[in-house]
Amino acid sequence: SCVSHLRGLLREARHSHGRGSVEVASSAKLVADALYAQRRVGEAIECYEEAVVILCGNRGHVQWSPSTGEALQSLASCYMKQGRFREATDALGSALSVAQAVYGGVSGPAARCLLDLAVVLRVLGRNEEALGKATDAAGMFVQLYGEESGDFGGAVLCMARIYESL
Repeated sequence: SCVSHLRGLLREARHSHGRGSVEVASSAKLVADALYAQRRVGEAIECYEEAVVILCGNRGHVQWSPSTGEALQSLASCYMKQGRFREATDALGSALSVAQAVYGGVSGPAARCLLDLAVVLRVLGRNEEALGKATDAAGMFVQLYGEESGDFGGAVLCMARIYESL
């Protein structure tokens, strides 16, 4: 299967490059993506966490790259599926920091992080914070894609749901 093949590549990367290498992080993310696509969320979390630990470093040295942000956002998505909303909030906060460092203040990845944060914060009952994040995301989506974009529409829908909770 695809996952078995990718796991083999991950083992090879660990052996050839060492556990803490960017190559291992990339391979772990590929395995996690394949597992997530197969709805094997628990297994995907393990691989995303391995990638994130390598990419974010254990001494605060973060690889400021799109791959780091994607791994963090995917990890947050897995946490959300498991109802682990506080962990999802932490991962999304880190993903937002990476997106802002890599792309600057206004970007699609940053706006998607903000919107995902709004959803998680709403679930946690932190509606005022959620509304702020959703509003910021909507503003970015308009700036980037215009009011006719689906992303903007999603942000407005999220804002409406938050208003219902206030």
